[in-house]
Amino acid sequence: MGKLVKSRYIIYTLCLGLIIFLYFFYQKKIHESSPKLFLKDIPFESVLQHVKITGITNKGYKWSLVANKIMVKKNFSEVLLIDPALNLIKHNVIIHINAVHGLYNKKKGKIELWEGVELKYSDINVKSQHLVYYIKDNLIKLIDGISARNTQVTIKGKEGVVDIEKNIFQVTNNVRVKII
Repeated sequence: MGKLVKSRYIIYTLCLGLIIFLYFFYQKKIHESSPKLFLKDIPFESVLQHVKITGITNKGYKWSLVANKIMVKKNFSEVLLIDPALNLIKHNVIIHINAVHGLYNKKKGKIELWEGVELKYSDINVKSQHLVYYIKDNLIKLIDGISARNTQVTIKGKEGVVDIEKNIFQVTNNVRVKII
């Protein structure tokens, strides 16, 4: 009986050590893959799954934000988004934006998306690593390199702006254009 208790104690100790190792290993992986995402620095109060947040800008444009999982700060002042999808609606035109992570800041009136950002607007497909949607201005800023493509041209640059109100898409800094 003594050997059985001792072997169970060893197994339990090893399992506990493995759990602790995996916890710290994956915490580090989250920080490495998402440099702007510091989960332990932001005290979130609750976690919700499959959530939709909607709003209307002061100029009457609608926006809709859907996420598979969100982590909420007090009074929804900040919402961390996992697998977010943002739709911006201007009359009958819809801009679809998908990403891996995001942050909705109600106080600042902006939605930030990063990692694998994909934007579809009319016949233009845009890829970037970081996007900021300024709700009040109805303006999208693309940061950290972008690649835009439609059936006729491919445009690459470091930054870009989509002015939804004026229907303007602009690429800046180190722009390269390839006609297809």
